[in-house]
Amino acid sequence: AGAVLGTIGTASLSKVKKAEQIPFATIPIIFAIQQVCEGFVWLSFSRETFMPWHNQLVYGFLFFAQILWPSFLPLSILWLENDPVRKKWLRMIALCGIMASVVTAYRLINYPVIAEIKEHHVYYGFHAPNMFVVVTSVLYFIATIFPGYLSGIKHMKLLASLLLCSLIVSKIFYSVYLISVWCFFAALLSVVVVYVLKNSHLKETNHSHLDHLNLTGDYKKDHGLEQ
Repeated sequence: AGAVLGTIGTASLSKVKKAEQIPFATIPIIFAIQQVCEGFVWLSFSRETFMPWHNQLVYGFLFFAQILWPSFLPLSILWLENDPVRKKWLRMIALCGIMASVVTAYRLINYPVIAEIKEHHVYYGFHAPNMFVVVTSVLYFIATIFPGYLSGIKHMKLLASLLLCSLIVSKIFYSVYLISVWCFFAALLSVVVVYVLKNSHLKETNHSHLDHLNLTGDYKKDHGLEQ
């Protein structure tokens, strides 16, 4: 998964036309690093070479899964947006994401975490008050799902819908292993990032062209020039 995502990340960076697209384009590469981390978490359960690094590998994976994404994803979409109204809403969502990252970081620093293999999945257990789980879950959901629907970038809603569907499937069938499984699904879905970047300019071009046609039509109508 890490190797495939790294290749996809290279493809997404090749589609970058503007500096503000770079953070969004790096999403597959970040997912590649995250999946490699969890790959080594798996190895740390059975290979003596990696056992001494078990805790560092677990916290490395959780840094991406729990701390980075709720902030990075909405910010990367915010930087792509040009519409002032949409940018205002996306700033609010990004703030929710930053709050989620802060609370999650506090939880990881102050409460122990365990990682175990159960039923062929990696289970991550958090010994923290339920209040943290509820707060971070709500903020995390808002920060990762809502930005795609609020964005005016072409095909961004497709990415948001796929993320939401993968979350629902993970929650229904793999609830106990949600962190590991949903991150894997989300990582695979990052291929859509290339599709979004490839077509992101189309909306801007078409939108400008339509605006030009509308303005021209309004001008003709106002000045009695329509045939």
